[in-house]
Amino acid sequence: MIATVIPILPTQEAGIASHLLGTAACGVAWISSRGKSRLATMLGLLELFLLFDAIFDWRWSLHGFLVKIAVQLTVYDERTLPQVLLTALLGSVTLVAAVTTIRHIWERPGASLAICGGLISAEFWAIEVISLHAIDSILERKVGPMLIIASVWIVSSALVIVGVLWDARACSHGSRRSVFEG
Repeated sequence: MIATVIPILPTQEAGIASHLLGTAACGVAWISSRGKSRLATMLGLLELFLLFDAIFDWRWSLHGFLVKIAVQLTVYDERTLPQVLLTALLGSVTLVAAVTTIRHIWERPGASLAICGGLISAEFWAIEVISLHAIDSILERKVGPMLIIASVWIVSSALVIVGVLWDARACSHGSRRSVFEG
């Protein structure tokens, strides 16, 4: 058997590192809540999914599958309008979800921050699957050794990390229950 080394690019390294740290922070928050924090559980599962996606490029496999179907159905050349509509709908839903989250749990800034970070992560994952050329041309520009999308992953995971740990700390001081404790 021959071992093969597959090079990992700086952008992929950034995604792996940011989502690994996000998963770990959610694990710490979950443990500190004695397994009661659904916030840490949900965001931890999201970060774990995104970690595996960063390793295995699932979003691009899904994108390729959708392209293959569009080609087979001979609708590939008409993809731009559906991509624009899906992207606009996704952005609108994410914005409404973020505003609703902030309004309903205003007194829990850590939870609000963590949820908004998760929403950004999920939105940009879907944006990459949709792969509208105009957006791709921005996200796939290099800044230093990484693509711009890597900074989105880093910032969104940082929001999750700071928020979920902030919320866990506030809850551990006994003054408040976690917003998703059940």
